[in-house]
Parts: sequence; structure tokens; C-alpha cells
Amino acid sequence: MRRLALTAAICLAGTLLPAQVQEFRLPSGLRCLLLEKHEQPLIRVALSCRWEPADEPARKPGLEGFLAAMLRAGGAGPYTRAEFNRALDELGLTLGFQSRRTGLRWTLATDSRNQEPALELLAHAVFRPVFDPALVAAQRRILSRQLLGASPWERGQSTFLWSLGDPGVELVPTGTELKAMEFDDLQAFRRQVVRPENATLVLQGDLSLVQAKELVNLHFGLWGPAPQARSGEAAAESEPPARLLAVLDPSPDAELWAGRETGACPPAVAELLGLLLEHLPQGAGPGFRSTGSCAAGAAMVVRVKAGPADREGLAAALEAVLSRLRAGVTAQDLDRLRQRWKARRTALALHPQDLVRTLADGGLDPALEAKVDAMRTEDFNAALKSLLAPGALRFLLLGGDARVAQAAEKAGYGPATLMLPMP
Repeated sequence: MRRLALTAAICLAGTLLPAQVQEFRLPSGLRCLLLEKHEQPLIRVALSCRWEPADEPARKPGLEGFLAAMLRAGGAGPYTRAEFNRALDELGLTLGFQSRRTGLRWTLATDSRNQEPALELLAHAVFRPVFDPALVAAQRRILSRQLLGASPWERGQSTFLWSLGDPGVELVPTGTELKAMEFDDLQAFRRQVVRPENATLVLQGDLSLVQAKELVNLHFGLWGPAPQARSGEAAAESEPPARLLAVLDPSPDAELWAGRETGACPPAVAELLGLLLEHLPQGAGPGFRSTGSCAAGAAMVVRVKAGPADREGLAAALEAVLSRLRAGVTAQDLDRLRQRWKARRTALALHPQDLVRTLADGGLDPALEAKVDAMRTEDFNAALKSLLAPGALRFLLLGGDARVAQAAEKAGYGPATLMLPMP
């Protein structure tokens, strides 16, 4: 009985969500979404700022990772970093910050009483960061030490996922690239990409629409667009990513990944594909374990893992998994994926942080639900086959030796580009 009541509550909350979302914009172009929830005197805020890969300077991969490090280390508004952290502590606030492949996100939770000072501190962090050349030099030394301490596997995974445009990856520049990035580069990049017309601000909690508009105008109304001239460097000047990146080491286990970017994939297909890959059948054969992922806006990745006795068969095992996926799903399979997606969507009402994040990412758009409902089996299978086309995939080998790399090359995944240890 209790399970039925919970299910009914979730479904009711899910059906009401789209109607509760209210939208307004500031003259600067800042898009604001409000989801009222007056049961408790709490407010959750998420500000996401996104840009296109074309906005990133060519030949400077990892610049956004360096910028993110500076935003974490530097001050904000009239505060030094220590003073800013102390101001957060005095209000009982936790300010979250996440760097993404082509974006930044700040999150904040506060009680209604402290909403004005909390939003003021958030505004300082977003468009009034403070750092200088001395701090850039100090942070460069810290990042260099981090690079030296990172394992080849960690660097291989980050480099591979970054090349696929995965938003969850923060790439730290290599030593040579890091030395070439100066204070002016970081400031110019920040001014170009951290702009209100690139941003979405989500507020959820004890606020009316009138209160939300007044609060946002008060603290973000001075954040004006500041268009910057692009460097003129063509993205094509950057070296293309390796089709097969290999990290060879004497570890007993090994992994072979296949992946590709999903930017051109219809959102409804990507949503259902993510659920399909979460429950990937273990069809690679004895001794192998297959997993997959395709979160909202992230890269699609299929992985096969093997122990020391089976790792030379990794390429054949991965190809078996990919072939099974290319064969598509049945109408019953698609219905199950659709039902699972709707259950997860409606359950967001019970998880406010996830709800705010999904709203900021556009996951509660009613048009998306309509497209998921209208998805036909033949259309999903055609999109799946296109996504998994052999020529569109890139590969990552973690572990193994030269024979494992050669097997991957013979399978058509190479030639291999080796990731060498840091000098």
C-alpha cells in the first residue's frame, strides 16, 4: 500500500512540474527559470554558463581547466579568497562549482532569510572574479605538480573524453601548453565565454515570480554582455585527436573503450540511449565485462574490461558488443526504455538538487517528453546504427602491451597513438 501511495505521489508531482516552471529574461539576455516550492523556507540556485567549442582558442586545449582552477583559487568582488569563504561560512552557505567541457556551473542553497546576501556572493563569484599574474604563476606550479602526480590511466581517460566533447571532463593542460598560457589569455577567455547571453539561472524554492525578478535584477542586472573579438585562429589548425589512444602499462587488467560525441544526436535518442547503455547485456563472452554510458549532453562510451588471461581478446569482445548494439532494439525494448525514462523523470520531484540541475540542462522541456513518446523503433534503431558507425568511433586502450595494441589496430581501430609518461 505504501509503495502504491509513493508511486501516485511521484506521478502527480511529475505531471505538475512543467506547469510550475516560470521563465523570464533580463535585458542582458540572462535566461531565468523559477520553480516555486513554498513548503520550506529554502532556495536552491544553479547558474550554468555554456559556450561552443569554436569559442575556445585553437592550439590551447585545457584553457578552460586552467580558468576553472583560477576561479577556485581567486577572490570575488571585494573579497580575497579567504574572506569570500569566511562570508559563505558566516551565512551557512555551500557554494558549489563545476567546470565542464564547454561550460561552468555554480550551485548554491540558502534559507529565505539570507537570499539577498547569498545571491550577492554568487554574483561576485560568477562575473566579478579576482585574480592576478602572481596567482596565475602560483596556480601554474600547482597544476604542474598535479600533472606529474596523475597516473597514465587518469590522463588517458581525461584526454579521450575531452576529445569527445564530454561536458563532465576538466582537462588540465600539459606542461608545454601550461607554460604558454598567461594571465591575459585567461582573462580574455573568461570575458568571452562567461556572459549573460550564454547563461541560464535556475531558482527553486520559497520565491514568487515577483520576488525572483526583483532578486535577480538586483544582483545580476549589472552583468552586461561583453562581446569579445575572436582570435581568428581556425579550429581546424588544432591537431585532430587520435583515433586510437593507447596507455600501455604492466597492469594485469586492461580496458578497451569506444566512444563518440553526441552533439548532433537528437536529445530524445540520447536520453533513451543512456538508459540502454546503463543496462548493457554482458554478451562479450566469459572473462569480459561490458559497461556503457551516455548521460545527458555527455559523450557516448562503451567499455569492455578483461583480466590478464583474456586481454588479448579485448578488440574482438568490444566488436561483439558493438555489433549487438547496431542490431537495434525491439518495440518491447523501446517501450521499457521509455517507461524507465518517465519513472526517473517523475522521481526528480523527490530530489531537489537533481531537479534543479535537470531543469538547467533542459531535461524538463515538455517538447522532449513529447519526442520520447513519439519515438518509433525504426527511427531509434537508425539513429543507433548511425551513432555506432565504425568510422565515427574513437577508441581508448588502457593497460595491456604491444600485442593488445596490435590486435586493436588489426580490428580497424588504429593506428595507435601512445600516451607517454610525463617528462
